[in-house]
Amino acid sequence: MKRFYLTFTLPILLLAVSCSDSDTPGGEPSPSDPREECRFSNVKATPAATSADFSASYLYLGGFLVKENGFVCTPAGGGAPVTVVCERSTEPACTLRDLAPETDYELYCYVVAGGHTFRSETISFTTLEKGEEPEPTPDGKIVFGTLTVSERTATSATAAVTYTCEGEATVTDAGFLLKKAGQSAETRQSCGTAATSLRYTFTGLSENTSYEVAAYVVTPSKTWRSTAVGFTTEAGAVTPPDNNTRHKGWAELPNEVSNGDYLYVDHECAMEKGARARNFTACYSKSKLCPVWVAAPLHDAYAKKNVERKNSYKDDPDLPYEQVGKWDGYTRGHMLGSAERLVSREANSQVMYFSNIGPQLGQNDYFNGGGGQWNTAEDWVDEQWRGLADTCYQVVGCYWANTNKKVSGTTIPTHYFTVLLKAKKSAGKKWVVNCTRDELQCIALFIEHKSYSKNAVTKPAQFDSKGIFMRVSDLEAKTGHKFFMNVPNAPKDTYDTRDWNF
Repeated sequence: MKRFYLTFTLPILLLAVSCSDSDTPGGEPSPSDPREECRFSNVKATPAATSADFSASYLYLGGFLVKENGFVCTPAGGGAPVTVVCERSTEPACTLRDLAPETDYELYCYVVAGGHTFRSETISFTTLEKGEEPEPTPDGKIVFGTLTVSERTATSATAAVTYTCEGEATVTDAGFLLKKAGQSAETRQSCGTAATSLRYTFTGLSENTSYEVAAYVVTPSKTWRSTAVGFTTEAGAVTPPDNNTRHKGWAELPNEVSNGDYLYVDHECAMEKGARARNFTACYSKSKLCPVWVAAPLHDAYAKKNVERKNSYKDDPDLPYEQVGKWDGYTRGHMLGSAERLVSREANSQVMYFSNIGPQLGQNDYFNGGGGQWNTAEDWVDEQWRGLADTCYQVVGCYWANTNKKVSGTTIPTHYFTVLLKAKKSAGKKWVVNCTRDELQCIALFIEHKSYSKNAVTKPAQFDSKGIFMRVSDLEAKTGHKFFMNVPNAPKDTYDTRDWNF
């Protein structure tokens, strides 16, 4: 949010902090900026008798987000153009059906960004004669499982399906085809060939609109299609019905689960000038004797250095259960860091509670320590909020993947994750709970808890290409947690690295 809200047992105090253009590194280019350019290549049409596959590549040179991309197809002799909007990608692809056979068409690719519509050169193609398509050469068979559509919101939905190959089928591509109900133009989204279990979240959909989605698999002689499944997006972005958070106004909180294993605790702390604010909320596992997650707001108001750190590690007095905070071979890893809570002695003492401490490999393993993989990620997170007017909301958690390794009674996490939510500059002074989807940004980091060599530590510039960044919705599917339940418009199904500071 663009104002920093402190929550109290007494009346609410607002710390008003002004924003400036310096919050955005480098600033945003104006529409006349010479960097505003889009270079197209490989614009192609692969026609059949009554359909054609379109594909292209482009490089957008500009400082704005790409709002839309797709293709425009027009009969060469004149007629109504058909616009096909594709999933935003630098390599858009789609299929247009219900074309006339033996007909000339013209095609170009377009990109909308920064108030401009860029378009490629126009190419021509001719659809084939009916029956001209060669008969497919038998090369096996593709059998689809049941296609499902889940996690529907006003602007997104997730499709999932599995398929099997019978015979000598060589798969060259697989994914999903999406179209609005009653229309012929389809958007193709490739999922690659790495797995026979396909899953993709379509974003940027229209509210309260009916769609059809089908899976496809390409073999050398044929494109196989599953049975299409229809679905309708929600009428508006609303809070999911299973929202069960401890405090409805706290943007950082995940869903609370009553499973007999998880214990929850909130802490508030002293701020400057006698104010009190929430410090953090923790979820602790009785079976694993370890924090599951810790959620907290991040802002300079908490980090102002009024006290020195004291390593006063101890049980959380508000958590009436056995706790562990020391492990042979592992360091005490803060979920919410000590340096983020130096405003008061109380604030810093609370982050030493074992409800906020997980076992982590240390400096010699290049994990928790200067230059280590986890420490590198923490430093990157600091770049997202320190010195800025925005409050950044954070959840740091543990993940266990098929392991029973225990030390001092604690099940050692196989991974650690961080989830972030903040408002974009375009939100002005709006509270994140009231922001639109386009005014918010969120992202997840998922890091394997293992020994690294110095040269194997991934730097922030490679977080995306090396798979450390992920969509929040994908982390939800992996962990079972539901994040930012009090922020109904949080764009958990997508992220854009250009929204974050590097």
